[in-house]
Amino acid sequence: MKQFAWILIYTILGATFWIPSVVIHGIRGADFGASRSDIILIMLLPIITALLTLQILARSQVRPLNRASIALWMLLGVWFFGPFCMMISADFSDGFFLSSEAWRSLARAALLFVPYTFVMSTYDATLGPLLFITIWFVAVGIVGLTRRFRTIAQSDT
Repeated sequence: MKQFAWILIYTILGATFWIPSVVIHGIRGADFGASRSDIILIMLLPIITALLTLQILARSQVRPLNRASIALWMLLGVWFFGPFCMMISADFSDGFFLSSEAWRSLARAALLFVPYTFVMSTYDATLGPLLFITIWFVAVGIVGLTRRFRTIAQSDT
């Protein structure tokens, strides 16, 4: 039960990737994209935030979860919470988050979160950071789990 709670926390903390996007859209509102600094910030801050969150969590890891597991659970959170966070971001730019149709869209997005996150991130200008973090976290997961399984296999012989 304790491990499940940590997995849930790591998944929810995957949403930290989207916090810079929501904040930047909130500050800039309908003027988002009018400045190059908007695009530079939206390309760098989500990556920095996600990597820092992973680093902090990995240093304070709870056994039996290691850095690889944390990265993969966070990646699930990045993709799962993407549509919700991007709907909030869009609301600052005259979006429709508070309408009844938005809640139906959010229900669909929860079921089909992978394609929704991918498509919506193109409009949010976070597709590049999303792909970067996906590749990075999958690589961290593969390397970490491979090392773990190699250690287990060597101890069995």
